[in-house]
Amino acid sequence: MNGYAYTVKKRVRRAAVPLACGGADGALPLGLRGENGALCAGTDMQPLPAEGLPEGVQAVFAANGTYLAVAGGAAYVRTANAAAFSRASLTFARVPACVRVYDDAAGEALLLSDGEKSALLTADGLSEEGVPAFTAAAYAFERLWLATGECGGARLRYSSFRDWRDFAEAAGGGGYADLPDGKGRVVALADFENYIYVFRSYGVQRLYARGDERAFELRDAWACARVYGQTVAVCGGRIVWLGEDGLHAFDGSAASSFAPGFSARLCGTEQTDARGCAANGRYYLQAEARLSGGRARALFSFAEDGSEGSALSGAFGGLACCGGRALAVYGGAPCVLREGAVRGGLCMRRAWEGTVYPPAGAALLQRLHLDADAGFAVTVEGARGTRTFRAAKNGAQSFPVALFGAKFRVRIEGTGQCGRVRSLAASWAYEEAAYDGQ
Repeated sequence: MNGYAYTVKKRVRRAAVPLACGGADGALPLGLRGENGALCAGTDMQPLPAEGLPEGVQAVFAANGTYLAVAGGAAYVRTANAAAFSRASLTFARVPACVRVYDDAAGEALLLSDGEKSALLTADGLSEEGVPAFTAAAYAFERLWLATGECGGARLRYSSFRDWRDFAEAAGGGGYADLPDGKGRVVALADFENYIYVFRSYGVQRLYARGDERAFELRDAWACARVYGQTVAVCGGRIVWLGEDGLHAFDGSAASSFAPGFSARLCGTEQTDARGCAANGRYYLQAEARLSGGRARALFSFAEDGSEGSALSGAFGGLACCGGRALAVYGGAPCVLREGAVRGGLCMRRAWEGTVYPPAGAALLQRLHLDADAGFAVTVEGARGTRTFRAAKNGAQSFPVALFGAKFRVRIEGTGQCGRVRSLAASWAYEEAAYDGQ
């Protein structure tokens, strides 16, 4: 009797799992960041001394060794030689905007304003200052530029040349420019590549402002969706900001999407307290976002070019750059943002989550191969079950999975002090029918 013989053979294929940190396909690093294809400890929060502070701190600022904390509108100051914060006489109606200036008597200083009054933070403490109140500011071309909220938010005031305190209107001195058009309020000012970029609610203008005010020139740069002004920051060779339609960057020639894989997590959410700043070679963003557990307040950290990013979920507030450092409040505690695990840091959990597909259609996920420092746990979720394993030692190790499917969710997580995840790979088993002849 003639017939055909077939043999079912199992073929195993091992494939690397990219540890993507660009936000695409649901990949979301939490407290971990990408580095040459691996994962390493990302942002951590180093606590600042908080003696003398009440609960409910909203923001913290620093200048020349002196710290200012704002809690419930009240100002608390700690100079370099003080053992604790003490209550100052000034109060703020809201978390103030700030700009670095240089004071002839006190040296480096921070000028702050809540839109109603201005104050100066120096090595000696906090004092009220006579410059116009503002909501956004920049010191550029040896003048101080302020968005004062006048003229429906479309007035831009400038000081006299080389005297940031003198706003008296005079030829060759201080003055103002009104920008009454449909672009809305002035929400941020950015000193970048020989121009001041004036961010309006719905557009950006470019101001040339060197020398005499008669040579000032303002031109429209580009139109855009609603801009969240407190997120505008110069980061490396670009200006970065959050808009109603996601993150964007301008590199001096064109505006483009920034870290586009993360935009879906930020779009469509009312950003009432979003803030951004640049420090540590990163762009930091405090914003409401859609994370794996739902909508939450988060702190994002991005590479300067937006190629990778990570997030931390938590009660963040008051993000600001002071003296090249990123300061924030986390869970009511003032802190400095650092990259990498910090001894005594406040980051309690680091994780990476992403979607993994078999390389050639539905298959049996036989094993996962992890090369990492000890302490990380790996969870695999498929349509037919879930598996969890823990790396008990440093180095390469593998875990049996035995789940069939066409799509899997993989989560790697550890404590705040966990180290590196060097690589992740999967072994996939396929069944093939082979013809053995007649």
